[in-house]
Amino acid sequence: ATVAKEVSMDAATLKATLSKLLELRLIEPVKEEGTYLDEGFLQALKGYLSRAVGPMAEIIIEDVAADMNLSSRQIPQGQAAEFIGSLAMEIPDEESSVQFKKAMLELIKKQ
Repeated sequence: ATVAKEVSMDAATLKATLSKLLELRLIEPVKEEGTYLDEGFLQALKGYLSRAVGPMAEIIIEDVAADMNLSSRQIPQGQAAEFIGSLAMEIPDEESSVQFKKAMLELIKKQ
Protein backbone atom coordinates (compact mmCIF):
# COMPACT_ATOMS: atom_id res chain seq x y z
CA ALA A 1 0.00 0.00 0.00
CA THR A 2 2.86 2.39 0.78
CA VAL A 3 4.48 1.83 -2.62
CA ALA A 4 1.14 2.34 -4.34
CA LYS A 5 0.78 5.73 -2.65
CA GLU A 6 4.33 6.67 -3.63
CA VAL A 7 3.59 6.06 -7.31
CA SER A 8 0.05 7.48 -7.11
CA MET A 9 -1.67 4.19 -7.99
CA ASP A 10 -4.21 2.11 -6.18
CA ALA A 11 -2.90 -1.24 -4.92
CA ALA A 12 -4.78 -3.30 -7.54
CA THR A 13 -3.37 -1.25 -10.44
CA LEU A 14 0.15 -1.47 -9.02
CA LYS A 15 -0.14 -5.23 -8.59
CA ALA A 16 -1.42 -5.65 -12.16
CA THR A 17 1.36 -3.42 -13.51
CA LEU A 18 4.07 -5.31 -11.64
CA SER A 19 2.62 -8.65 -12.79
CA LYS A 20 2.72 -7.49 -16.41
CA LEU A 21 6.32 -6.24 -16.04
CA LEU A 22 7.30 -9.61 -14.54
CA GLU A 23 5.54 -11.43 -17.36
CA LEU A 24 7.42 -9.35 -19.94
CA ARG A 25 10.65 -10.00 -18.03
CA LEU A 26 11.29 -6.28 -17.70
CA ILE A 27 11.70 -6.76 -13.96
CA GLU A 28 12.54 -9.80 -11.88
CA PRO A 29 11.71 -10.77 -8.33
CA VAL A 30 14.28 -9.99 -5.69
CA LYS A 31 15.52 -13.03 -3.80
CA GLU A 32 16.24 -11.67 -0.36
CA GLU A 33 18.57 -13.48 1.93
CA GLY A 34 17.61 -10.89 4.54
CA THR A 35 17.56 -11.21 8.24
CA TYR A 36 14.57 -12.22 10.28
CA LEU A 37 13.30 -11.31 13.71
CA ASP A 38 14.89 -13.64 16.23
CA GLU A 39 13.03 -16.19 18.34
CA GLY A 40 13.35 -14.07 21.49
CA PHE A 41 11.66 -11.15 19.77
CA LEU A 42 8.86 -13.35 18.46
CA GLN A 43 8.28 -14.80 21.94
CA ALA A 44 8.16 -11.29 23.44
CA LEU A 45 5.76 -10.20 20.70
CA LYS A 46 3.48 -13.14 21.50
CA GLY A 47 3.66 -12.30 25.21
CA TYR A 48 2.76 -8.64 24.74
CA LEU A 49 -0.04 -9.50 22.34
CA SER A 50 -1.37 -12.16 24.75
CA ARG A 51 -1.63 -9.50 27.47
CA ALA A 52 -3.70 -7.37 25.10
CA VAL A 53 -6.01 -9.98 23.54
CA GLY A 54 -5.64 -13.12 25.64
CA PRO A 55 -5.37 -16.63 24.21
CA MET A 56 -6.30 -15.48 20.70
CA ALA A 57 -2.81 -13.96 20.29
CA GLU A 58 -1.30 -16.98 18.57
CA ILE A 59 -4.18 -17.23 16.09
CA ILE A 60 -3.97 -13.51 15.35
CA ILE A 61 -0.21 -13.78 14.74
CA GLU A 62 -0.74 -16.68 12.32
CA ASP A 63 -3.56 -14.87 10.50
CA VAL A 64 -1.66 -11.58 10.12
CA ALA A 65 1.45 -13.43 8.92
CA ALA A 66 -0.64 -15.36 6.39
CA ASP A 67 -2.29 -12.13 5.19
CA MET A 68 1.21 -10.76 4.55
CA ASN A 69 2.32 -14.01 2.83
CA LEU A 70 4.82 -14.67 5.62
CA SER A 71 5.60 -17.50 7.99
CA SER A 72 4.89 -16.52 11.58
CA ARG A 73 8.30 -17.98 12.44
CA GLN A 74 10.18 -15.97 9.80
CA ILE A 75 9.26 -12.31 9.84
CA PRO A 76 11.77 -10.26 7.83
CA GLN A 77 13.21 -7.39 9.85
CA GLY A 78 12.27 -5.05 7.00
CA GLN A 79 8.59 -5.93 7.51
CA ALA A 80 8.59 -5.85 11.31
CA ALA A 81 6.91 -2.44 11.62
CA GLU A 82 4.18 -3.38 9.15
CA PHE A 83 3.64 -6.71 10.93
CA ILE A 84 3.40 -5.02 14.33
CA GLY A 85 1.06 -2.35 12.95
CA SER A 86 -1.22 -5.02 11.52
CA LEU A 87 -1.22 -6.91 14.82
CA ALA A 88 -1.99 -3.71 16.71
CA MET A 89 -5.05 -3.13 14.52
CA GLU A 90 -6.41 -6.46 15.79
CA ILE A 91 -6.39 -5.21 19.40
CA PRO A 92 -9.88 -3.89 20.14
CA ASP A 93 -8.88 -1.59 23.01
CA GLU A 94 -7.16 1.51 21.60
CA GLU A 95 -5.02 2.14 24.68
CA SER A 96 -3.81 -1.48 24.68
CA SER A 97 -3.06 -1.20 20.97
CA VAL A 98 -0.92 1.89 21.52
CA GLN A 99 0.90 0.26 24.45
CA PHE A 100 1.57 -2.84 22.34
CA LYS A 101 3.07 -0.75 19.52
CA LYS A 102 5.25 1.23 21.93
CA ALA A 103 6.57 -1.91 23.60
CA MET A 104 7.29 -3.58 20.27
CA LEU A 105 9.03 -0.51 18.84
CA GLU A 106 11.34 -0.48 21.88
CA LEU A 107 12.17 -4.13 21.22
CA ILE A 108 12.82 -3.44 17.52
CA LYS A 109 15.35 -0.78 18.46
CA LYS A 110 17.27 -3.48 20.34
CA GLN A 111 17.33 -5.85 17.33
